[in-house]
Amino acid sequence: MIVSFIDGRLRIRDVSLKYPSTAENLRKVLLDIKGVSEVETNRRVGSLLVIYDKAVTGITKIVEAASAYLNIKERTKDIVQRKRTPAVAKKLIVRRASNIGMILSLATSVIAAIVGVKGLHIAAGTAFLLFFVAHFAQHKEKVFL
Repeated sequence: MIVSFIDGRLRIRDVSLKYPSTAENLRKVLLDIKGVSEVETNRRVGSLLVIYDKAVTGITKIVEAASAYLNIKERTKDIVQRKRTPAVAKKLIVRRASNIGMILSLATSVIAAIVGVKGLHIAAGTAFLLFFVAHFAQHKEKVFL
């Protein structure tokens, strides 16, 4: 449900927010919370950007209101405290590994091409493609939504 947040800004994403009535009704619910100054909807991706005054209201109240409206049970405590669950930590490790692997294999491939080591160039290029496929597979939901 929560895509990103920093103090004062929160982005909520849910498939049901692609429907105009759902997005508009949740927008009204969130604007009724004291401290929420603006709620922007993006129906194309099904998200809301909530701008709020962190001195007046906290993210917990906003997330609880959105979760209740969308009928989503989410552990807001973990989100607010920015704790990483083991599943999230594993995804981050895989994402970082694939990003680092792409960079290193691309650099190796380019250097091998410049030096003229054809076998290393082909092997590093193949490794780059494998890391790219892993990277793309992680982001396929974002690409196709």
